[in-house]
Amino acid sequence: TMRPMTMFWGCTIPARFPFIEKSTRLVLRELGVDLVDADGFTCCPETTLVKALDEDVYYLTAARNLAVAERLGNPLLTPCNGCYSTFKSVMSTLKVDWRLHENINQRLAKSGLQYRGLGDVRHLVEWLSEDLGPTALSKRATKPFWGMRIAVHYGCHLLRPSPAIRWDSPTAPTKFEQLVRALGA
Repeated sequence: TMRPMTMFWGCTIPARFPFIEKSTRLVLRELGVDLVDADGFTCCPETTLVKALDEDVYYLTAARNLAVAERLGNPLLTPCNGCYSTFKSVMSTLKVDWRLHENINQRLAKSGLQYRGLGDVRHLVEWLSEDLGPTALSKRATKPFWGMRIAVHYGCHLLRPSPAIRWDSPTAPTKFEQLVRALGA
């Protein structure tokens, strides 16, 4: 059995794509992951709209979600590219902007929370690639995709912003394809 991981579904997957949540839960259970669903999560928040409207709300909301996850002490796992990009970007910013970090924590303290910057955020594809690995994934496949041709679309938020997200090349990624090949496609 693997270490417990706190799952962050975001707002879109539960609302519009429940089949992604269901299939992810089934696969991760088969892989021995103990998924923890945390109470108190909100929208990550989405970068384009929220950050453009109010940067303070953007940083505070993301840091609040990260603080909720830190309190549980598990790595945070998300299958949502947008949430992943938001969390990694906010973590990167709060690591270097101590004034913003301090201001956020003063506001979070009113809710009994603190963002320490000690948590780990992983995207589902990143976790499968780096922590589990293509070889282990291949050995666990019960119905390989032999003969199938599958196109991979990373989506821009899975690899960028590259200063904050560093698990694969933002211009010539290969790790998602390695997972698809490991599954026989």
